[in-house]
Amino acid sequence: MKQPVDLEESLGDDFFMMEALATAILALEQLSETRRPQRSIDRMKVILASRLPAIELTMFFARAKAYLRPDLDCRDVYREYGTQIYGEN
Repeated sequence: MKQPVDLEESLGDDFFMMEALATAILALEQLSETRRPQRSIDRMKVILASRLPAIELTMFFARAKAYLRPDLDCRDVYREYGTQIYGEN
């Protein structure tokens, strides 16, 4: 069985930047429509999409939601995004 790629190791410093962008996007999207900086959110999404394959992008958004919503079960969040927690089958 093929082992999943360790994104933190494979992306290096970019991992933290991508994680921060995904978390910022989800946090900003929670703002009311009048306060939401939509152009900035759209630009951040373009940056993320240009740096990551779709499956990895999904994983970053799942991680971000798990951080922002500690009241939710992480496994449920990852399933919602169609991915799984690293190391979980």
